[in-house]
Amino acid sequence: MVFRTLVRRQNLALSTSLRSAAHDAGLSDVFNVCVLERDNALHVSFRALDESGQKPFRAYLASAPVGSDDWTVVDLTAHAGSHGVAPVADPKLFATKDGVFATFNTGWPSGTQNDIFIMRVAPLLSAPSRVQLANAERQRIEKNWAFHQLSDGELGGIYSLQPLMTLLRVDGQVGETPDITFELTRHDAQYPVRVPRATTIGSQPCLTADGSLVLMAHERFSIRSKRAYVGRPVRISRLDTTTPTVEFSKHRLVHSVASALPRRGVHNRNLLSASYFAGADVLGSTVRLSYGVNDVKFGIAEIEEQALWQ
Repeated sequence: MVFRTLVRRQNLALSTSLRSAAHDAGLSDVFNVCVLERDNALHVSFRALDESGQKPFRAYLASAPVGSDDWTVVDLTAHAGSHGVAPVADPKLFATKDGVFATFNTGWPSGTQNDIFIMRVAPLLSAPSRVQLANAERQRIEKNWAFHQLSDGELGGIYSLQPLMTLLRVDGQVGETPDITFELTRHDAQYPVRVPRATTIGSQPCLTADGSLVLMAHERFSIRSKRAYVGRPVRISRLDTTTPTVEFSKHRLVHSVASALPRRGVHNRNLLSASYFAGADVLGSTVRLSYGVNDVKFGIAEIEEQALWQ
């Protein structure tokens, strides 16, 4: 196994500015950040404790012009709650021609299924719209669907990596209709590198210069009921053909060696350690990775795209 640490590749200026904004808003324990840069503006979704310092965690959005410390912080939990949707778990950002969007799920409700939602967060906040499947039965608990804009401008997504299953919007509009319906398609994909069995989608996909999609996945290691998570870069190419390719990098990414060592979970007693990747954003030849560390802090690292595959 090849492990690679990101602690020396941090964008310290951006991290420090974001921490200051969260502190000024009375927030603590910021983690699972997702950073997206579009149209000379930075948008960051994250989870944190509010001014009381008490659980449950809430979801927030911070936005600022690139290079500025003038952040605006919005409580996404309160906004979704005003539309009758709660809680807001695992918020992640993606962009289309129509703006910047957040997708999230409603956690682990007892005895019933959860839901996945999409809502616009920039340039204006919209009502959340629930995601539905047109041609398949969903699982009771659904998480980590990865949405992106297709080459024709339509909204699509990745439902699973192994097998490769994609989503295509067939009905509804975010913020305008209560539901958005997607059609599910299974692909006969090629896998140059063996896919770990315990792998799930992490970040939303981003488009690279050669037309492929790059996203972060999570590889899970288990010891009895306890779990540890590391990041695995994934590249999906030739998605518009009958035999797309899904390539997992051989690198397993963690924040640092110390953070990856087993420990007693602060907020989750079954968590040994986690570098949880919520964001991946391609900026020229660089990929900006944003992630949480053990549910108590975050990292924002920048690495050359090609280095992920060497």
